[in-house]
Amino acid sequence: MSDSSFEEFLQEAAYEYFLEQDSSSSSDNLYKPTDNDLLQDKFMRIHSQLFSYNNQEKLFNSNVKKLQKEISQLSQQIDISVNERDEALKLKSDEIVKIKESDQYQKLEDEKVDLENQIVKYKIAQANLRTELEEVKDEIAGMQNFIKLRDNEIKNLNREYEKVSKDRDQLLSKFNGKVPRDFIRANTDVSRRSDSSRDSFSMKKDIKPFPNSSFSFNIGFNSSSRRGTASLNASALNTDGTSRNSNRSLNTSALDSNVY
Repeated sequence: MSDSSFEEFLQEAAYEYFLEQDSSSSSDNLYKPTDNDLLQDKFMRIHSQLFSYNNQEKLFNSNVKKLQKEISQLSQQIDISVNERDEALKLKSDEIVKIKESDQYQKLEDEKVDLENQIVKYKIAQANLRTELEEVKDEIAGMQNFIKLRDNEIKNLNREYEKVSKDRDQLLSKFNGKVPRDFIRANTDVSRRSDSSRDSFSMKKDIKPFPNSSFSFNIGFNSSSRRGTASLNASALNTDGTSRNSNRSLNTSALDSNVY
């Protein structure tokens, strides 16, 4: 607010005050003289208020100018930061393009692809090994069942042998230790026939313990292990045959000694 406008404002305020005093005195029909000191004091108070308002306005205007200046500076800083950011992004994109076009990056990408392919191969091999492991477990379980079956057969044969031995002892005791020659001749003929049938026996290589099933015990061992197993089975058969022949010869000699 300028000084001339301030003076005009004071004059207008004083004029309005006098009009108010005149209207109040005319309404009462009494004229009361005013004190000049009181009027001057009121004018001074109004003047001080107006002066304080003027100072506040100047301070506000200065603050506004300062804030506008700060806003302008901040806007400039923002523009600078935006430009720096754009330049950094552009530089980053350019560097990425250069890196991707370099030979070292291409080499690393090729190695990455090779490693991924190797991982896939290892996973496939692992799955195949797991499948083979399950198959081997099944074959081992089948072989264990086969061994149990053969053990049961051996037990049955032992029981049958004990029964035959017991029957023989009973026959010997029945004839008082003397066996007829016809019995010896018949027993010898049966022994010869059993020997000839055993000699003509050929061991089967493809043994299936369960005829109704399609299970096969063809584990992937090498040929040497299979030959060793076959020779072991053949030696076991020969040993069994020799023991049976020796037992039969002993029994025959015992019977011959007791012939009457």
